[in-house]
Amino acid sequence: EALDEAGMAENTIIIYTADNGYHMGNRGFAGKWSHYEESLRVPLIVMDPRVSQDQRGKVTDALALNLDLPSTFLDWANIEIPERYQGKSLRPVIQSGKPSDWRKDTFHE
Repeated sequence: EALDEAGMAENTIIIYTADNGYHMGNRGFAGKWSHYEESLRVPLIVMDPRVSQDQRGKVTDALALNLDLPSTFLDWANIEIPERYQGKSLRPVIQSGKPSDWRKDTFHE
């Protein structure tokens, strides 16, 4: 509502995510300090007013990493993504679904 009132709703992308998951008793653990799926998987919700209505509200199994966020922000701003960045822009995933050449696995240590 505040974005609508300020006239910024059509020019603002909203992102909700977290930096880690919690075990909540799974596997006998509490906290966030392991590499089990419960610790690694976090929500990533993106509301982009430019995305077509038929793409809104979709869920994807595309693997996204926190290091994809800077590349995504630069891509949205039409700024060249430096080659040294390891992350990939999430723009194609958000706009039209997972590309066929999207990553199939990730490495965590």
